[in-house]
Amino acid sequence: MTNQTHFGEDSIARILSSVTKQDARPFILVLDGPGGSGKSTLARELAAVSDGAVAIVQGDDFYADLDDEYRASLDAEGGYQEYFDWRRLRDQVFQPARAGKVVTYQRYDWDHGRLGDWVTVPDVDVLIVEGVRCARPELREYADTVVWVNTSERERLHRQIARGENEAIWIQRWMAAENYYREHVHQPGPDDIEITGE
Repeated sequence: MTNQTHFGEDSIARILSSVTKQDARPFILVLDGPGGSGKSTLARELAAVSDGAVAIVQGDDFYADLDDEYRASLDAEGGYQEYFDWRRLRDQVFQPARAGKVVTYQRYDWDHGRLGDWVTVPDVDVLIVEGVRCARPELREYADTVVWVNTSERERLHRQIARGENEAIWIQRWMAAENYYREHVHQPGPDDIEITGE
């Protein structure tokens, strides 16, 4: 490999070595990890050096369309359960991809705070789904390989603040829900790949 990557050639090569050609559907690679861990960067770097055609689906597109007051009332466990619409991700992306069907999904419009445009994923060899809790128990069966991106809480907080996209209170609430997921729900599988996103 000649491309210089944020994650390093060894990490990229290790992940790509898990990718195998599927006959009638794309290989589904899931990148999970807390916000600010580097999942989006990793997805772009994998796509840039992959031999086949790659599409990336972002977990942020599956933010749940909830009432603001109700969303703000959720504790860490409730946030884990409801901040992101995993059922829509399952029904509109994972299930059709596994069945070799066209993937068409409706993404969340962050600017207007509601569901927005529909997106059709092109026919590809590898489908990368990256996002917080994209490998939660209800979704794991759809992944061919799961990559967990580990990054310190300090670095993740720094990155999220530097983005300037969200209020501090929401960063705190999302991180609390992410910590709940990691501490009480996330169970790495024997074939999962773990890398550091520092």
